[in-house]
Amino acid sequence: MIFQQRVVSGQRHILALCIIVILFSGQAALAEPSRIIDAGEILKKIELGQPVDYDNVIVEGDLDLSGLDLPRATVKLVSNEKFWGATDYEVIFVVSPIIIDNSIIKGSINLKETAFQNTIDFSGTRFEGVVYLSSSKFNETADFREAEFNQTATFQNVQFNQIADFSGARFNQTADFSGAQFNKEFYYFSWESILHGTQTKVTNYITYNTAFTGAQFNQEADFSRTQFNQEVDFSEAQFNQTAYFSEAQFNQTAGFRNAEFNQTANFAAAQFNQTAYFLEAQFSRGVYFRYAQFNQDADFWGAQFNQTDFSEVQFNQIAHFSEVQFNQIAYFRSTQFNQIANFRSTQFNQTALFWGAKFKQDTYLEDASFLYVSFDNSQFSKEAFFQGAQIKGTLSLNRTKYDTLNIRWSSIHDLAYDDTAYHLLIQNFNKLGFTDDARECQYSYRCKHRQELFRQHKFDGWLFDLLAWRSYGYGLRPTWPLFWSCVSIFLGGLFFFLTGSVARSKESHSGKKPLALRRKEEKPEGKVSIYEALLLSATYFTSGASSIISATPTEFVPIGRGRYVVVILRLLGWIFFVLFLSSLTRTV
Repeated sequence: MIFQQRVVSGQRHILALCIIVILFSGQAALAEPSRIIDAGEILKKIELGQPVDYDNVIVEGDLDLSGLDLPRATVKLVSNEKFWGATDYEVIFVVSPIIIDNSIIKGSINLKETAFQNTIDFSGTRFEGVVYLSSSKFNETADFREAEFNQTATFQNVQFNQIADFSGARFNQTADFSGAQFNKEFYYFSWESILHGTQTKVTNYITYNTAFTGAQFNQEADFSRTQFNQEVDFSEAQFNQTAYFSEAQFNQTAGFRNAEFNQTANFAAAQFNQTAYFLEAQFSRGVYFRYAQFNQDADFWGAQFNQTDFSEVQFNQIAHFSEVQFNQIAYFRSTQFNQIANFRSTQFNQTALFWGAKFKQDTYLEDASFLYVSFDNSQFSKEAFFQGAQIKGTLSLNRTKYDTLNIRWSSIHDLAYDDTAYHLLIQNFNKLGFTDDARECQYSYRCKHRQELFRQHKFDGWLFDLLAWRSYGYGLRPTWPLFWSCVSIFLGGLFFFLTGSVARSKESHSGKKPLALRRKEEKPEGKVSIYEALLLSATYFTSGASSIISATPTEFVPIGRGRYVVVILRLLGWIFFVLFLSSLTRTV
């Protein structure tokens, strides 16, 4: 038994040792490559048209094709290309497939103005020096997966005519893709054309993908004026410095799901001809889409923005901004929404400016949250739905044109003062049958109008407006006249009691004057309690409203100053009774 236990224990030790050996072997595989290759060896193979295939090596020296004896042809640029300052250039033709995987290239790379006729594969390779690939053409697959660029990488005016894969690539310095083209059309150079120094353009109708999935750009990434003629995917890409996509053209689907823009992102005048996905993308700094054009659906669901500029952007299909969060000012000035605009559950934590925006189809803003929002000079051609929306600050509708706004007054904390804006919104509420909302909007308008009269120093109109507000809330607060009635009755009764200006009447003896006609200095024959004084005040007050409600009391007689208070109470009773009835008829 003991022997068996020892055998089992020995087997366990052997198994543990094997696991350790395997782990160390894996670590060794991940270690830095040790085999050194001279760059001249690679250049010689390219010059002879032989395949270049290396894995896990260190390349010493510069890879520069400019001095090699390779076929060349002059590329004549068209006028619109010369407009940007480009000139005719000589292109080098490379027929060798070049595969250098999981390696380190310590020198610089000069492969610019080169037409690669075969596969180029630098996946997992680290470039220690600068990389020049400007004006080159990749007519077969270009594979830069997991590549790392520690110096400037220049891809200006590059044409990727087949699959271009930059998934997981890291750009630790400036990455310049300005003017690059990711095509499903490509330039094909036949040997006959090469011999005659010309190029022939043919068309390939197969669609290919361009992938920057998970790519990391640690310095500026410039894709300005880049033309993507195939699907491009920047999902989960990380841009740690400014990203330029200005005037870029996306002719197929553009994917930016979960992309992180940690500095400024510039998409000014970009054109999206197919669906653009920015789902849950994060823009930590300013993002500019000014003058951009979305010809298919634009989906920004769950994205997070800071300072944002969508001014003069044209959305020709559905614009999805549901559950988006705008943490700083958001500009949508003169933006055109030619199809449905969806802002459901969107949070605008700072100012949202839709000045001059045009919503040509239904607009959905249900459950959206605003701080300050302005639709000045905007136009809603169809219905706008604000159910459940909350505007915590001010809503501005100056010169806004709309047919129906499905919004409740409870959603509006404050409406910017404008006579036309208020009257149109009141009409909108009445049209929808929201009579309570219409009254509240009317009340708010009168309060704002009173403040405007004071600001314009129209004190006579302001004073009457102030009285109308405090007395019965512009006819929209029927409880206010009742409140003032109670106050008047209480003050009148208190005055009667404290001053003794009313007394209980007695039967008049013959030859004596009635108590009401006695002189001021005559003593009353009976005093009243506080309760009797309040009752007397209420009786006089209500008798001023109508003799049907209360007749003039005969058992109490005012004397002295009390006679003037009686007149005032009757007058106030009549006034507040009329105001109460007026308010009641408007609110019930």
